[in-house]
Amino acid sequence: MDEHENFYTTSSRILVLTTLFLFVFLIQSCNQAPKEAEKEPIVEVKEIILMLNKGLRNKEIAEIIFVAEGTVKKHIYNICQKWNVNSRIELLKIAREFGLIEVN
Repeated sequence: MDEHENFYTTSSRILVLTTLFLFVFLIQSCNQAPKEAEKEPIVEVKEIILMLNKGLRNKEIAEIIFVAEGTVKKHIYNICQKWNVNSRIELLKIAREFGLIEVN
């Protein structure tokens, strides 16, 4: 084997070993248990909307779903952004139009 063939053979082995290492690493990382934060239940959008429809304040909603008041504000903000509305009133109006909540 000349010098060039030896170089390419060694390079190929390194490439194969590196690829195998990355593959094993990815498989192991996929099989790990979720972190504690990922185990927490996700609040459903409809649940938040129903509580808003009852006239509950952020603090009251937070106490019911066992999160901080700031988390409730963030949930409501995210829902408004997804639905392209600017207020709770607009949010509830659209929810009523789509039949997610009953008209009081």
